[in-house]
Amino acid sequence: MRMRKKPNLIPRMERCSDYQIKDPKSWRGHWRELLSPGCQLRVELGCGKGRFTCETAAAEPEVLFVAIERVPDAMVIAMERAQAMGLQNVRFIDADVADLREYFAPDEVERIYINFCDPWPTNRHARRRLTHPDFLERYRGVLRDGGEIHFKTDNSGLFAWSLFQFPKAGYELREVTDDLHADGIRGVMTDYEEKFHSLGTPIHRCVGVKLHREAAAGDEQRIFRVLFVCHGNICRSPMAEFVLKDLVEQAGLAHRFRIASAATSSEEVGNPVYPPARQKLAEHENWDLFLGMDEANLRDMRRLFDGDPSGKCSLLLSHTDRPGQVADPWYTGDFEATWQDVLEGCQSLLDELI
Repeated sequence: MRMRKKPNLIPRMERCSDYQIKDPKSWRGHWRELLSPGCQLRVELGCGKGRFTCETAAAEPEVLFVAIERVPDAMVIAMERAQAMGLQNVRFIDADVADLREYFAPDEVERIYINFCDPWPTNRHARRRLTHPDFLERYRGVLRDGGEIHFKTDNSGLFAWSLFQFPKAGYELREVTDDLHADGIRGVMTDYEEKFHSLGTPIHRCVGVKLHREAAAGDEQRIFRVLFVCHGNICRSPMAEFVLKDLVEQAGLAHRFRIASAATSSEEVGNPVYPPARQKLAEHENWDLFLGMDEANLRDMRRLFDGDPSGKCSLLLSHTDRPGQVADPWYTGDFEATWQDVLEGCQSLLDELI
């Protein structure tokens, strides 16, 4: 949503100018001089009105926070907030995230926060997403080994997509949750987050930990282990298994994939997870991706995996421009529609993985 232009913007910016770094390139490699030589340095990408940065900085005065914001009307509110709170460990810069490596030296940053960024929902705009591999590689250029990216969003499609991008870019996923505040408020909220949480919108969160490049280098020859799951394993999941196997064969990538399918029920809707499928699903560490066809499949898998903290489960169509469910042709009778959904989902999935 476009912000209204703030009245008296320039004089307001000048009154809190001590909080703005106007030449961030000159501070590359020297940011800690603003606080103390041994302090941690954390960066928020797109801080908006600054609630998250300022409240987090107030709680951790020994940490230096640098917040990036391109919208002056938002930045002035953030700086005024920092000034009113008397914070000494916060600075703001007007900068392009794509140029992050020009502002921070290698290994200089301990943590990056990405809170509620634009989801850019269509595939043609995927490269603009702040969790796209191109951006994740830029972050690697400034994070130390073991440094973290803390990512929060209310957009389930972006979150599911992002969970596939972190490992590809050399990050280990931790603390994956699809409902951060299910058991009460956790951590500092943004204004946007508070609003949507109050409306009952689940907040998704994960942490990506930067692996040493040698530890992540094996990804070029990584074998992807994919298990498709549906209700009866007589149509949708075996169809997806066939389609993806055919796609990787055509692409000359069959040696890098292990693909199978399973059912969640022996037959009737409402049954517990089918025992043979339960056994296959229980081999959680043996599979990288569990792809359900509908919400019921996803619920069954997450029930088995204690909520899926490693972020392996998703819906097949969440990897397309139109997240949703693959209808069961056993009930709809429309096998062509199911085929097209499965084909689109598998093509998009392959594009993400390779």
